[in-house]
Amino acid sequence: MLGEKGWVELQFRIMRDGSVPPGYPILVRSSSKEPLDRAAIFLFALRIRLSRFPPRSPARTSNCGQFTFTIYRRRF
Repeated sequence: MLGEKGWVELQFRIMRDGSVPPGYPILVRSSSKEPLDRAAIFLFALRIRLSRFPPRSPARTSNCGQFTFTIYRRRF
């Protein structure tokens, strides 16, 4: 994967308690390079395992928030 570059977009939800529900993230835009896509999903999953997102404010009325996360890897 050294020298590869591309964009990957992941979509996910954060529940009121800061957890991410099963089935997320969803690959929204592929880089067309499977190793790069897998690396982006792995990094997201690693982040979730290390710590949850902060709980949502009680003032928010929805049960979850939906986000899109874009990763751009350029050649070094």
